Amino acid sequence: MPEASEKKSYHGSMSEVRWIEAQGNDYGTDRRGEEMLGSLFDDPEPHDIFIRDFYVPSQNVDISITIRGMKAENGQTLASTGMTLWRASDIMCNYLAQNADDIEGQRCLELGGGLGQCGILAYKLGAKRMIITDGDSDVLFQMRKNVDANLEIPGGCTMVLPCRQLLWKNSIDQFKERWCTREEVDGFDVIMGSDIIYQEDTIEPLFYTVAELLSKDNEESKFYLAYARRNVKIDMVLECAKSFGLEWREPKNAEGVYVFTWKR
Repeated sequence: MPEASEKKSYHGSMSEVRWIEAQGNDYGTDRRGEEMLGSLFDDPEPHDIFIRDFYVPSQNVDISITIRGMKAENGQTLASTGMTLWRASDIMCNYLAQNADDIEGQRCLELGGGLGQCGILAYKLGAKRMIITDGDSDVLFQMRKNVDANLEIPGGCTMVLPCRQLLWKNSIDQFKERWCTREEVDGFDVIMGSDIIYQEDTIEPLFYTVAELLSKDNEESKFYLAYARRNVKIDMVLECAKSFGLEWREPKNAEGVYVFTWKR
């Protein structure tokens, strides 16, 4: 494929804004501070290849996923946490693999999808529809490459397993109008996110977004959160979830995973 076509595909539509996650800026605004990105040339080979295998008991299969991203210690990850693969993503994927029946046939959405590992796995587990989102435009570029590499079918990151920009709280209506089917406008059956709470001011926008996009008609709809201890106490997260009408449980043998459902 010609280079120009590849860039057009992986950079997404003209409606995407240039947005780079960086600490010190208000969440959901256009972050243009190139000086905050860190140099890719500090390391002669800043990229890394992550290969993961997930066993799915209900299907008796192993699903292999290969992800390309940045080394965790590289300066680029200081500005954009979605450019590398974190442990919480593996925790989420293992949980999904062990509970594949909850994904199969469901309309699924990932928030803060990063390099795309969880969304790719959910698609391979048989999700009826899977959309991976992230706010960071540079992360989306690499996410789309990973999706295409793992699906190896035409239109991977655009039609089959779409990767879209979503800025929490600020662009939900536009997201619904542009990218959601009629069913999805009424809400998704499953929403997931791994290691997506890294500072306090992200909590409220996250749960506002979940509340807007998680189906209220489906009594079995769920929001899966793989929580990693950073600078935010889990009590703050759970209290915010409660204020939006959600309750939660902690599954056994799934450290850091919380399953949120609507309080009925």
